Amino acid sequence: MPIGAYDPWIHAHCNPEQALAMANQAGAEFVLPVHHRTFKLSNEPYNEPIERLLLAAGSAEDRIPIREIGQEFRITSR
Repeated sequence: MPIGAYDPWIHAHCNPEQALAMANQAGAEFVLPVHHRTFKLSNEPYNEPIERLLLAAGSAEDRIPIREIGQEFRITSR
């Protein structure tokens, strides 16, 4: 889910809370945040999108398995 570049482009980009709501509505088990922290796209502070996403997720923050650029994520069979 895209979580960055919402300030000042909120009309074209969702904020972290909206991205989480969309993932919830889609029934997503995991939320993979994109569109943030690679380079300056907009006015929000560098760490704000991921921090807001984790805060919005609350106790379900384990649904967000990737938090750093270059981090890997693997789904194992259950």
